Amino acid sequence: MVKERTVILIMIISLIFSCKKSIKNSEVIIDKSNNDEFVKKLEKQMSFIKGKKISSLSKIVGDTINTSNKVFFLYNGFDCEVCIDIGYEIGKKIDSINNGKLVNIISSSSNVGRDQLKNNYKNFVFNDEKDLIRKELKFIYTPVFIILNNDSEVKDIFFPNYVRNKKEEETFIKKCIENSQKF
Repeated sequence: MVKERTVILIMIISLIFSCKKSIKNSEVIIDKSNNDEFVKKLEKQMSFIKGKKISSLSKIVGDTINTSNKVFFLYNGFDCEVCIDIGYEIGKKIDSINNGKLVNIISSSSNVGRDQLKNNYKNFVFNDEKDLIRKELKFIYTPVFIILNNDSEVKDIFFPNYVRNKKEEETFIKKCIENSQKF
């Protein structure tokens, strides 16, 4: 009886460790092999969305803010958690450089408070509980930053992710600041 329990325990432990190892190995393979195809899909979404006016935006933010020349960080609670954190970090950096609030955050997550607390974000986060913006934009990949021009049309897009390219991030941040100072 004791031998059987020991054998079962050893099998369970070895199974747990082998699963952890295969998960880590598969993540590396997924990241590397599908990256080019994934980037192409994101570029296709970007070209589809640029120049579009987001009419559902007024249903979420109401008349509380003027949407022209603003930056919106849009995310869903099911997105990559690290990517959401990076988005908050970039948003706070843009606001800091701008010396005032420029980035407005919109979440379709049910636990916005957790994200705010985790990322030490004290400003208001708009809630898109019906996922209106993503529906209007044909379920754009999130998290995403969207820069709007003077006519509240999509001028530029940036997808924060865990494979950070600091040069691209800095270029995007400069675009946000320049866009806000044009008008």
